[in-house]
Amino acid sequence: TLLNELPEVADGIQGVGEWLPDEWARERTMEPATRVAIESAYIRAWKSLSVYQTTGSTNVVTDSFSGPLRDSVRNISPDLLTSTVGIRHNLQLTFYALDGATVAFRDIGARFVRTTLGSSSPVVVLSEESFDVVMVLEDGYWRVRQLLRVQSEAPVIISTDQAGIVQIAGGATFASTRVGPYSATNYRIDATVNSADRLADFTLMKSLGFSTVRLSVDETSLPVDSASTVVPELWVDVLNDVSRAGLTAIAVVSLAPPSTPDDWPREYVVATRVITAIADHDALVMWDLAHEPDRDLSKNQVSQAIGFIYELREFIDSRNSGTPVTVTWHSIQLAADPTLTAMVDVVSLHLNDAEDPASALRELNSGTHDVALVIDTANSKPGWSPAFASETRQAAVASSRLLDLESVGVVRWTMGQFRDEPGDSRGLVDSAGNVREVGALFAAGSDVVLDAPPFWLDAIRSPFWLSTLALLAVTVGCVVVLGLGRARRTAPNQMARSRR
Repeated sequence: TLLNELPEVADGIQGVGEWLPDEWARERTMEPATRVAIESAYIRAWKSLSVYQTTGSTNVVTDSFSGPLRDSVRNISPDLLTSTVGIRHNLQLTFYALDGATVAFRDIGARFVRTTLGSSSPVVVLSEESFDVVMVLEDGYWRVRQLLRVQSEAPVIISTDQAGIVQIAGGATFASTRVGPYSATNYRIDATVNSADRLADFTLMKSLGFSTVRLSVDETSLPVDSASTVVPELWVDVLNDVSRAGLTAIAVVSLAPPSTPDDWPREYVVATRVITAIADHDALVMWDLAHEPDRDLSKNQVSQAIGFIYELREFIDSRNSGTPVTVTWHSIQLAADPTLTAMVDVVSLHLNDAEDPASALRELNSGTHDVALVIDTANSKPGWSPAFASETRQAAVASSRLLDLESVGVVRWTMGQFRDEPGDSRGLVDSAGNVREVGALFAAGSDVVLDAPPFWLDAIRSPFWLSTLALLAVTVGCVVVLGLGRARRTAPNQMARSRR
């Protein structure tokens, strides 16, 4: 049953509910443990409704609901293509019985995500609703006995058509904020790295000529099941280090926006807590709500990601934050979509090494969009690829990119990642802290115009081609030696035949 499917307070559910000041101040005060049990049982009841909708399982209904409400829920025909997920519940106590077995409260302005799954035209509905709730203690477990919707705001409906064009019906109009120029590099926040080492990295960035650092959290470095509490505190500490180094920061709030309804609660709790923790920090100059949320996702999953981005933008505006907002897209089509550009202050597009900034900007119609570019740099460590590129060549390619950006008038860009990471050596600085040629390119007074060395010079330094030539030489040597040996063995026989 659902009691076994969901822990008492599971990671991803914890933090979805918040208690407002009680309206009940009479005979009995609610005990803290009881409050936790009621909150988790109520949130689980909404989860059970989603499970029932998508699976038709009645066990979850039996566990979470009571009395006539249980029968009413069972009478709903399951729609296996529809899911309802609560991502925010604001609870206010209105009654608590003397025997401690009945409780009433309001769920004020609860946020819900309803999704059609597997549709050729996927739809995500975002809504804000309020409920009067009565729960009773039965068999030692809290169950929902009454659930009455008392208020509902007009929903926001997000859909994509067959051509991939995004439509948002009923959405808010977001105010636009202008963004100043910046030159940035990417930096992944490792929770295991101490403040002194981070500050040294940020100080080196400043000395190389960068004004800004684009920050994101390496989720693999976090303690298990603790993101909602650890990440906000980590962000505050990192931004303090950024400020001490004299830099400003772009905060990538979400690396993995939800691609399924079940992902929503955890991701929403973590992201909104991060936003609340750092919204007023002096070092913060821009929010980046997601990095390539459209990469490797189906059309249905992209709709989920767009809905999540909309929710975060609305949450930021509700906090009266004047900090500009962007989203970094993988697809030029979505980056240029007018519905999505209306949600942000700057359109950001992630380009890899094979893409040309000038042509990308033409496709984005730069006359109507305020554009920033996030650009990968080539692998800057000698590798085994046949297409090996030396550090000098990589620096030359990067310099060409900078000149391209300057020629088309781009004043906001993020170039590559700052430091090597395990299994990924594309950094401007290697793991030992040595600045590569491509990193030195950004220092004040450096020569931006660099000539690439001839390809043959890269080839003779390539481990792949050096190993290939060595193997070829060994093979030729073996063939020669074997040939000479065979010639020595056959020579006497040939001389004997010639005497006859």
